[in-house]
Amino acid sequence: MSDSGANIKLARHQITEKYPHIINICCIAHAINLISKDICKTSFANKVLCQCMILVKYFKSSHFLGNILLCINKKY
Repeated sequence: MSDSGANIKLARHQITEKYPHIINICCIAHAINLISKDICKTSFANKVLCQCMILVKYFKSSHFLGNILLCINKKY
């Protein structure tokens, strides 16, 4: 799904013609979501995300280290 499908383009054009005071802009949240999905499909991003998940699991599984991390986060 994207903001640039033929039916979406046509609808946006018709609205802009009928209501010139409405600004025809793409949904930035949707655009960011589509870009993020594409980035996450890369092997580099996948590797980084997997390493982050390992770190999160490590700190969540240790009460002591999780507490230290929480204290550090509160400091900043």
